[in-house]
Amino acid sequence: MQIRIQVKPQVWESDKWYQKLNLPVSETGSGYTAEQCVSFPVTEAKELLAYADAVRIRTLDYLKGMTPEKFDRVLNTPRLGDITIGAYLALMLVHLAQHAGEIS
Repeated sequence: MQIRIQVKPQVWESDKWYQKLNLPVSETGSGYTAEQCVSFPVTEAKELLAYADAVRIRTLDYLKGMTPEKFDRVLNTPRLGDITIGAYLALMLVHLAQHAGEIS
């Protein structure tokens, strides 16, 4: 289950990036077996960067409209239970930083 803070379709769906990258709309990019990793379609870096830019633009637009009250809104998540949007975003930043460390 995906947590959708904005309660609307992701850029992946709304801008049809799954079609542009020749992947199923249900693609999550995680939980792959070794065989699935080997057979994953190779995409041009230019296309991946364009997708990242589209996500970044939408994310920044969302964050610019945030207020302290909006960060305090509670989400009910399957793994974490009730958590505020602010705490959830903080967890995502830490998670991404850990992956950046693994890559480096």
